[in-house]
Amino acid sequence: GRGVTISMGTDAGMPDNLFGDNPRDLEYMVEWGMTTEQAVQAGTLNAAKSVGVEDRLGTVEEGKYADLIFLREDPLEEISAIRTSLERVMLNGALIDPKSTPFL
Repeated sequence: GRGVTISMGTDAGMPDNLFGDNPRDLEYMVEWGMTTEQAVQAGTLNAAKSVGVEDRLGTVEEGKYADLIFLREDPLEEISAIRTSLERVMLNGALIDPKSTPFL
């Protein structure tokens, strides 16, 4: 069937939308009827496609930036895992500690 592609974006920095609230936005997507898989895709591949950078971001593939998050729990089982179980962040292939980096 036909449908609409939904991408997650941000207006972070506005009074009602603080930096670092993106995981909460994914939770809202699921609350409003998306599956967890659809919400994750909205925040990854669809977001990259919407700004024309899917050749570099949005999926895990050889030749793309290695921007990844490592979680203790499976976000496809419970979307809030993205917000509550963050362990590590990889930014362009380098591991960083999310607790020492603002806005992660």
